[in-house]
Amino acid sequence: MSSSTTNFDDNIVLVGLPKAGKTYALKKLILPALGGPSWIWYPEQRDDRLPDFVRSEGWQVVRDLDQLKYGRALIYPRDRSIEEFERFCERANNLSNLTLVVDEAEYYVGKYKIRSPSFAQIVNGGRPRGVCWVAIARRPQQLHNDILHGATHIFCFAFDLPGDLEFMSRWVGPQVWGFLPPDQRKAAYRHLTTLPPHSFVYYNKDTNYRGVARL
Repeated sequence: MSSSTTNFDDNIVLVGLPKAGKTYALKKLILPALGGPSWIWYPEQRDDRLPDFVRSEGWQVVRDLDQLKYGRALIYPRDRSIEEFERFCERANNLSNLTLVVDEAEYYVGKYKIRSPSFAQIVNGGRPRGVCWVAIARRPQQLHNDILHGATHIFCFAFDLPGDLEFMSRWVGPQVWGFLPPDQRKAAYRHLTTLPPHSFVYYNKDTNYRGVARL
């Protein structure tokens, strides 16, 4: 990933169960690489669950979009609706040199249709303008294919449903079956190394690199 403070031009997907390591990876691996202005759409409703980096590193925390400024901000919306998310993305779509981080992306990026037209424009045409994205989701099968097709970097954390693993194995490789105990895998994958907690399978589309790492 680029470490430049301007014109960050990579799109990223993080998928996996709650508490599998997605937020920690965002903090330790992804946000430092972004460098420049970033807006995080964080539709969690409890103040005590705000990511710790927001408090420790001085991010602007915004409840209402009218208060949102260009720079590093976490949007903790009072209104989690598709309409409010569309308004958020419409503002971003008029800017450049900005990365959008969308938590709980499966709610806004459906399997059959990206529910926000402005976010669809960013997904499919934002990169030349320097507007890129990070999509974070619990269920990869609920993401639109444009998201997975458009991502340069895919981080796959633990799943406990064979259907999710089957789906992700087509994107990042069979190593994902290591998230299940051997007796719960398909026979063809029982020989794979069992992955410890907070591991992830990583795929870089630009280089075709695939590997396993642990936070």
